[in-house]
Amino acid sequence: MKQLEYLLRISILAAQMSGQGYPGFTDYCLSAYGYLARMWQVILIIIFPPILSLLLYSALNWGPFFDLSKHFALRNTLVGFRFRP
Repeated sequence: MKQLEYLLRISILAAQMSGQGYPGFTDYCLSAYGYLARMWQVILIIIFPPILSLLLYSALNWGPFFDLSKHFALRNTLVGFRFRP
């Protein structure tokens, strides 16, 4: 996640430094957008299942709907992901 944040900051900085007249300005902005979109994907993959299970547990009083061990296993596999534009 930190890598994506750094890449996002670098792309934004490069776009700001180059200015709108530079031909690569759009590429910098699009790459920054891609990094931001990937960050949101990772956040939603990690955060959504436990929140859903808590909502279902409180609404239905069934017990834990989602096994948190599976969630943490999924999160651990995403730690080494690579961004593919």
